[in-house]
Amino acid sequence: MTHKKPANLAAVLLFVSGEPIPPGKNQVQINTSCIYDRDVDIHPFAFRTHTHAMGRVVSAYYKHEGEWFKIGARNPQWPQLFETITSNPVIKKGDLMASTCRFDSHDKKVPVAMGSMGVNEMCNFYMMFYYDATKENPFPWGAYCAGHDHAEEMQREYPKEGTQLLPSHPELEHHAHQSSGFKPLRTEETVGLVSDGSESE
Repeated sequence: MTHKKPANLAAVLLFVSGEPIPPGKNQVQINTSCIYDRDVDIHPFAFRTHTHAMGRVVSAYYKHEGEWFKIGARNPQWPQLFETITSNPVIKKGDLMASTCRFDSHDKKVPVAMGSMGVNEMCNFYMMFYYDATKENPFPWGAYCAGHDHAEEMQREYPKEGTQLLPSHPELEHHAHQSSGFKPLRTEETVGLVSDGSESE
């Protein structure tokens, strides 16, 4: 044990949505967005994504001074782990933080609710970040984003890259095929971001 005070402290911020997924659609985007309103800069350095079997890609970006910056994107069917962020992003007060989960509900007949059971879905993006240890904890009551701040702005401007399927990685997808309930990725590729619970063509 050391008594030396660390230069930085770390925590995890969760982007999460409770929006139900409509049935019968090849692509559904479930969106979450929040304005970061703290005085302390935060520095994302790793991320993890999580959905159940319908998830195809989960991504997060932030908008600073009119420009969008990528935090991360990952196929949630790949092994569950934290992936390093190499771009050294910095989120500042007033920035718009946003995340979207892409789902495939083409074979569903009824809406799918968010929840922890296998019959439900989840839309989670976990962002590990650090901040200056001499500063006040920016999230004293827990770090999460579950809102829809500037929803129309996000819908209109969110980078298309963050909604598109990622290149295939057979060695990673092999693990997904071992999971119960997993269905192979469909090859249809659509572009654009749409509002929560709707489909783009």
